[in-house]
Amino acid sequence: MERLPTEARAILNLCAVIGRDFSLDLLESAASLDPLGGLETLLDRKFLLERPDERLDFAHHLVRQTVYEGLSVLQRRRLHLSVAEALVDLGQAANNPGEVAFHYRHAGTSHRLLAAQYGVLAGEHLLQSYGFRQAADTFDRTLELLDTLPDAPPDLTRRALQGRGIASESLFDPEGVTGTYRRLQNWARSHGDRPLLLATYSRLTTVLGLLGQQAESNAVLNELLDAIAPGEDALASHVLFDLLERRRLIYNPGHSPDDGQWSRYRPAPSPVADPEADILQLLEPVHAVVPLFEYGWALLVQGQLGEATHVLEAVVDLATETNQPSIASAAYHQLAMTARILGDMEQSQALNDESIAINRAVAGTASELGSMLPRISSGFLALQAGRLDEA
Repeated sequence: MERLPTEARAILNLCAVIGRDFSLDLLESAASLDPLGGLETLLDRKFLLERPDERLDFAHHLVRQTVYEGLSVLQRRRLHLSVAEALVDLGQAANNPGEVAFHYRHAGTSHRLLAAQYGVLAGEHLLQSYGFRQAADTFDRTLELLDTLPDAPPDLTRRALQGRGIASESLFDPEGVTGTYRRLQNWARSHGDRPLLLATYSRLTTVLGLLGQQAESNAVLNELLDAIAPGEDALASHVLFDLLERRRLIYNPGHSPDDGQWSRYRPAPSPVADPEADILQLLEPVHAVVPLFEYGWALLVQGQLGEATHVLEAVVDLATETNQPSIASAAYHQLAMTARILGDMEQSQALNDESIAINRAVAGTASELGSMLPRISSGFLALQAGRLDEA
């Protein structure tokens, strides 16, 4: 490397910062001078390899590592900035915001805000592609960065916390769910965002219940009840209030005096008309999914099967539109339970299969746990139908 011409060494330094396997377009855009002469030298001396798809790579990863480690801090910062700006100029920010965020993060303190902005976009992009673990890590790094930027737009923190919460839900991570949504509650409270505060309470109580932490879920429900005063203008959703009343009834210990008398059966009250439209008046679609799911579940528990089916089908559509596969999977399973109660075993099996397929689209323990209940249910359906090998 010491025998390389100055022009070739400058191009090699830039390539080391770009990384492995990069495009000629990116090199040309990021270089401050015409890279042709230096690139030809690097190819001729086998520092770089040219691929047939107009991409370049290092002949060996140790070459890149050695070059990068030999750069001064200021050299690295300036080269990372050049690469970040080149990626944006080439229109790569939409497809690969994570790479843009990475280079801005290493471009020095004056570019931390841009790193945070693209970090949020990168996490949201990973959520859409079901990369939940990577999304959680990306949001964590971005939130750490935002903690050092008191003047950053508050909406960046809100989006990062919301994304981290959804990633935790999809990973079936109760600690991540609780910690993230508590932070989001504090953010909503400090910024006077009452709809978000109510949505976060509702989301937290539902997700904890889905994860089997019913005591914790009920404790959060009580906090939500304390935070809502019936009759306040801010509570525009009849569904949310009806849901809270139904949950309070379902989870009531129900200790009645043992006087030997049978109590008269009291049917559940009629559901709210058009629950989906009602709750969307108060909550954004991404936050409406979870309380709407729980409303469908409550209707199912109280025996209102037709209404429950209608609500849960709406949940599947809304969860799919907002990239919340764990909720869509749970809704499919509840629909399968409803179909089974109604005696339609074939439909129940098909709905369970939909639930299982969504979870298995994501590799790992979380997806296996998420598909456990529908798989058990499918096993019983096969057993009931006499398909013993399948069961």
